Amino acid sequence: MESSYRVVALGRDRVLSAYPLARAHRPDLSLDDWRAESARHIDPAAGSDRGALVAESEHGYLTGLALHRADLAAGTLHVDCFIVLALVDAFGVAGALLGGLETVARACGCGEVQVIVPRKGCGATPPREAVGTTGAAFAFAGYGPAGILYRKRLD
Repeated sequence: MESSYRVVALGRDRVLSAYPLARAHRPDLSLDDWRAESARHIDPAAGSDRGALVAESEHGYLTGLALHRADLAAGTLHVDCFIVLALVDAFGVAGALLGGLETVARACGCGEVQVIVPRKGCGATPPREAVGTTGAAFAFAGYGPAGILYRKRLD
């Protein structure tokens, strides 16, 4: 099934647009802190082990954000921030973002993706309680809960 969402690397020109997504993940995050955090993930000088992806609608609205770092020694792409904000089709946004993360993982030589899901009160539920759209999207994409994160081994 083709996605109607485009997943791209977060660029400096979209940092401000992505701030509401970052705040949904961490409500206490100031704009200055977000600028510093995003710079660590998108600045090539910070190293190639970190990155940031955004999902955007066909109209250019940002609907998803994922901050990731590659642990090449362990062969794992860690996703510390995974957030989807969509009034319609959160399942599609989550699926597109997960697909983008898997592409990044394979390009880095990682054989596994681990997505940490925020605890209650931070805009999402932990995997053991995830029965809504986000949990369904993870299950559909082949991810299974492992403690406080979802994990998928790539073929």
